Amino acid sequence: MAARRFIDDWVTDYNTARPHASLRCQTPADYTEAVSKSLMYMALPRGIEPLFQP
Repeated sequence: MAARRFIDDWVTDYNTARPHASLRCQTPADYTEAVSKSLMYMALPRGIEPLFQP
């Protein structure tokens, strides 16, 4: 069971805390947030200002 916990901790760290070169040196969590904000901005009707700046 110790090995399973170690692997689970590593996967969580890899997917949330470690920057990835393929994601422009962002963590997957940060990249997902940035993409989500960009997509929301793109989906706004013309003339509506976003509440945030991507």
